[in-house]
Amino acid sequence: GMKYYYNNSGYPNIPKIFLSGIFTLLLMLPLAQGQIFQKEVTYPLNGFWLGNTLAQSADGDYVVVARSNYASQWSPYASRFDGLGNHVNSHLIPTVADPNFNTSVNPRDMILSNAGGNQELAIIVSYAQGFGHIYRLDMNTGAIDGKDISSSAGNMISPNSVIDVGSGLAIAGSMRVIGNDQVIFTRTDYTGFQFVSRHYLDNTPGIALRGQCIRQANDGLIIAATSSEDDFYLQKIGTYSAPIWANSYNFDPGTNSNEQSYSVSVLPGGDYIVGGDFLSTTPERAALMRVNSNGNVVWARSYFDSANPFNNAHFTKTLINTNGNIMMAGTCDDGIILLEIQQNGTPVWGRIYPDPPFFEEVSLIQTNDGG
Repeated sequence: GMKYYYNNSGYPNIPKIFLSGIFTLLLMLPLAQGQIFQKEVTYPLNGFWLGNTLAQSADGDYVVVARSNYASQWSPYASRFDGLGNHVNSHLIPTVADPNFNTSVNPRDMILSNAGGNQELAIIVSYAQGFGHIYRLDMNTGAIDGKDISSSAGNMISPNSVIDVGSGLAIAGSMRVIGNDQVIFTRTDYTGFQFVSRHYLDNTPGIALRGQCIRQANDGLIIAATSSEDDFYLQKIGTYSAPIWANSYNFDPGTNSNEQSYSVSVLPGGDYIVGGDFLSTTPERAALMRVNSNGNVVWARSYFDSANPFNNAHFTKTLINTNGNIMMAGTCDDGIILLEIQQNGTPVWGRIYPDPPFFEEVSLIQTNDGG
């Protein structure tokens, strides 16, 4: 692949607002201009809970997948809440359902699918003991089944992203190949049966890649990956895995800059928005890049708050909102960071939602009512 070098430009000040309260798990629903409705989520069980993925059903309910140490080892729970955040039900994803996975299970991503006419079918990808796994959970009955995720070259050690492509599922993650992590892609039907699996290596020997986010493009699929070269990395593939192009991108030419890409979104015209971290300067910044469908950079910018610097910032999620603008979410020592940015890279607003008491991961979705 080709390497592109682009300097940074544009550093908006981001106002900070403060919220009070301590929560075990918090549903934060941003409304217009960053206003929020929030509700403490209380589980019916004791334990330490880490929610890391969120989806909304057609009837407006929310489904949250969280890890908990309630069952003496880390186990995933899928919980359903109504539109006001009231708890409806919770289901344990048992780690002993498969003898190969009798250990702590780490959920990485989740979608709700209406496969088979079931609007409450949660499809969850996770890893445990160095193996990837896919679960199908009926949110109404709690019925669950699961399968390993593997390939001809070995097992997917960390499936990080799953999407519904209409005829089944597309999953991206990483696997160990010849001593290095490499991007792996697999296609399955809605039962988890695999019919395509392929891994992708960087042209430079010794470079480790980890697929972090997969999205459906107008002419195939696009995967954002982290790279041991500390550059943004994109892998464009066809719908059934044929590689089209792969590029790495460096924000600061001639320096040992450190940037990592964790998310990718597709604009209506077909360009890609790639988001992640830019950690080579103080204060730390959110890094955002627009790339056309051929992999050429349209613009690249970073964002920080000079008045309230981000500490230990980690930007992992992007989406295109109903206005056509870019939403970017991440975490820092002070809480959740949320930015709205125009398609030309100009910031609209940004806020930090203070930590209650801390966030480890964040999930970002567009709600049915436009929030």
